[in-house]
Amino acid sequence: MVAVPDGAAALKKLKEDKFDLALLDVWMPKKNGLEVLSALKKSSKKPKVIVMTSDDTPETLLSAIREEAYQYVAKPIEPKSLLTLVRETLAKTSKILCRSK
Repeated sequence: MVAVPDGAAALKKLKEDKFDLALLDVWMPKKNGLEVLSALKKSSKKPKVIVMTSDDTPETLLSAIREEAYQYVAKPIEPKSLLTLVRETLAKTSKILCRSK
């Protein structure tokens, strides 16, 4: 697992290496999660993406769907539920990118 401080760092790391899964918050600093997700559409190394947000407006949900998010999760989410979602999304141990706080 790799943690990064913001969306710009996430996008840089995702371009440098291959990940099976990325956990993206919609409201990350520098580049938001939807901007990172949009940039990944053109990547040959595109991971599955779980978008997490406290912004549960229809517009945000539709943007995540249009940008091809694999899953969309409303926050707060229980850690155990997130872990279950990650396990269900991935069939095996994988390299994961998430934003550090």
